[in-house]
Amino acid sequence: MRGRIGCLLGIVCAWCVSCGEASAPTDATVPAQDEIEELRALGYLDFSPKPADPSERGARVLDRGRTMPGYRLYTSNMRCRATLIDLDGEVVHAWSHPCKRWMHSELLPDGHLLVSGTDPSTSAGETDRPAERRFVLRLDWDGDVVWRARIPAHHDVEQVPGGQVLALTRRVRSDHPFEAGTVLVDHGFETLSADGERLDSISLYDLVVENEIGFELEPVAPRGRTRRLDVLHSNSIEAMRRPELADRHPLYSLDNVLISLRHQDSIFIVDRRARKLVWAWGRGELSGPHDARVLDGGNFLIFDNGLARGRSRVVEVDPLRGEVVWSYDGGDEPFFTKQRGSSQRLPNGNHLVAVSNDGEAFEVAPDGEIVWRFWNPDIHENGHREVIVRMVWVPAETVEPLLDGPGQPKAAQR
Repeated sequence: MRGRIGCLLGIVCAWCVSCGEASAPTDATVPAQDEIEELRALGYLDFSPKPADPSERGARVLDRGRTMPGYRLYTSNMRCRATLIDLDGEVVHAWSHPCKRWMHSELLPDGHLLVSGTDPSTSAGETDRPAERRFVLRLDWDGDVVWRARIPAHHDVEQVPGGQVLALTRRVRSDHPFEAGTVLVDHGFETLSADGERLDSISLYDLVVENEIGFELEPVAPRGRTRRLDVLHSNSIEAMRRPELADRHPLYSLDNVLISLRHQDSIFIVDRRARKLVWAWGRGELSGPHDARVLDGGNFLIFDNGLARGRSRVVEVDPLRGEVVWSYDGGDEPFFTKQRGSSQRLPNGNHLVAVSNDGEAFEVAPDGEIVWRFWNPDIHENGHREVIVRMVWVPAETVEPLLDGPGQPKAAQR
């Protein structure tokens, strides 16, 4: 097999010695390597780690003239709810459906909502098979179920041109070369039809084992009493969809998808038609990344959680040169979220950033000025704010025809 399979065979027993792993930082303010491993192993938070300040609730417009007009959609995972707000934080529409949590939601042009989520367990047996409780759901504007696909969905879901749906998935498997008694968590993605029928499934682990670009897995320690080994932990997927970029370079082929992998500090490009890994980047630059997105000009925007630095940032990468060409880490006002996190470049050049674990989001102008802030108003009875999975800007031309349709509520603010 290609891809340096020898390094894979020793990945568990030699995870401390590593296959070329960098030495731990010496800066006392930066986590050591074993602490970073602990951060990776932490379960996802449902609420902010610190109590919420009751004076910080909803939206605050700091500079209306520099804030991007339009709407914002955010997902509160424990409430299984997606909320569409205007610039002033007024709710103009919301969707919800009974479940345990929503991991991501995406508003489609027709007003439907795609959701990746999981149901609560109803028996001890189901607890042992959590993949059976995961799903992709499509709701219409009124919140009625259009279809529901019972697949082991995880983190991200998106509709691609033509109507098909891509969904990240996770499964456990025992056919691996690692330490006996270890269960491999294999991340991948499935293609669904526009009606929710399963069309294809791809294992990212298999692509790494067979890869032709020389990518080697970094060691990751197994965790928990079940000895689960989560070597990849994918968390975002986006299909290439710009023909003008595809004409420029094969990296942007319309068969390719961009995927972020938290536990490999990397982003991948996978050719889903040829079923192979064609590009990887991030080792030595990223630390626990999320939300890799393709910009109009061809660069990639990534939310870099910064586990090894103790502060997060947004980075823009030129994939053809493999270089960071821009970054923002808050300067004198740093931000940090150990899990999740999202960033989006807006048409006016601003960036919309979600600091997920704090349940907060902000919009920052190119000169670094914060022009808009948001605090999730959902505060639990324990006094902690509910996390925001992501926040996404949605243009007025998408939202307002839906709001102004027959029988639909009008936007509170324009």
